[in-house]
Amino acid sequence: LSACFEFIFVQTCELSIILAFVSQIKQNEIEIVKKLNQIENDFDDKKLHNRTHLMVLQIKSSPLIISCGIIEINWTVYTTMVSAIFTYMLIIIQFDMAAN
Repeated sequence: LSACFEFIFVQTCELSIILAFVSQIKQNEIEIVKKLNQIENDFDDKKLHNRTHLMVLQIKSSPLIISCGIIEINWTVYTTMVSAIFTYMLIIIQFDMAAN
């Protein structure tokens, strides 16, 4: 039983580390968009304005997804996996308590 908890704990920690990196990347993306918007507003050059606007649109429209081989991890997948892990942990604990 403890090996099962250890495995679940390690998997949850690994997912949390991956999502922490994703969160940091998302924060950096927000900062880049703010700076591009500032550049867009500071200059009167139409060509520069169009390029920065297209870059902002591209950044905003691309979803943040981590591809791990056969699956892609985003916030929805992460929350679903963590919920499932904790649900199974509770079930295992209940069976263990009933056995004792």
